Amino acid sequence: MNTLIDSNHSENLIPKRQTSSLIEFLQTNGTFARLIDLLSTKQNDKSPDAIGRRGWKFVIGKEKVNKKSSINFAKFNKFILEGLSDLIYPHNCILCHRLLLIHNPQIFLCASCLSTIEHNFPPFCPKCSKHLINTEQPLCSDCLKREYHFDYAYSACFYNDTLRRLIHLFKYANKTSLRHHLGNLILSFLRTYHINLGKFDVLIPIPLHPIRFRERGYNQSHLLAQEIARHWKIPLSSDNLIRIRHTKNQALVGLKNRWTNIQGAFRIKHSSQFLEKSVLLVDDLLTTGTTVSEAARMLKEAGAKKVDVLTLSIGAVKFKDNSI
Repeated sequence: MNTLIDSNHSENLIPKRQTSSLIEFLQTNGTFARLIDLLSTKQNDKSPDAIGRRGWKFVIGKEKVNKKSSINFAKFNKFILEGLSDLIYPHNCILCHRLLLIHNPQIFLCASCLSTIEHNFPPFCPKCSKHLINTEQPLCSDCLKREYHFDYAYSACFYNDTLRRLIHLFKYANKTSLRHHLGNLILSFLRTYHINLGKFDVLIPIPLHPIRFRERGYNQSHLLAQEIARHWKIPLSSDNLIRIRHTKNQALVGLKNRWTNIQGAFRIKHSSQFLEKSVLLVDDLLTTGTTVSEAARMLKEAGAKKVDVLTLSIGAVKFKDNSI
């Protein structure tokens, strides 16, 4: 039986009852250890939150821990509320729904799902940053076949099944909180390879057409751009480059028709804002590169000095022939 008793009075403060399943769960996820730590404050703590009852003894299973300290009830209340929240709204992996035993809002995937994220790695294609298998070629096979209007693209991860599911939740299932986690994947990539975004004058998210924005309620690229702009303290322009054609979803258009589908889809309202500027376009996915290339073309025509692209993911590499 698990009880919390006052060593001075030797009386049970919590009625004895059957709590084996709950106790087992709390022991498994380390709740008891955290409880002891959070309840304890230093002996000389004079804050209003510290209540001066000394000599508490914790009896947890077969372990006894004496704490010659006061109880910080502010921390205790916070701990109880977090514990109740975990019980009512369990913290699960967003993909496989496995229970996450560690209470940390920064953790959104279980270890198994997290391990399936494939990070982009060098050597990079000098144009689109896709991993190069055949280093004897100057560019990847896609960049050899196409001419892009952007100068360079940075992509953090490969678009495998895990990224596909995460992006789908982010774009179509209103999981906007993923902006922080997916943004961190991008920031981690930038830190790993020492990519300095401080050279850019402005960040621009790839815009949605108003009809699609009304359907979705938000622009996922804008949410990602906000995360990057906040971290790097770069101005964000979200209403100058606009989408004027309601095109078909590029994912539903054949590869050969994507260039014509996106042509003329963008317009710039105030060209002078981009004159001689270094611009970074932000999007969630780079596959054929047609969308960001068309946006870059408009920015270059408006006088932009340099247009690069930053995306969360890029089409996965087939390690046999170095193509998407």
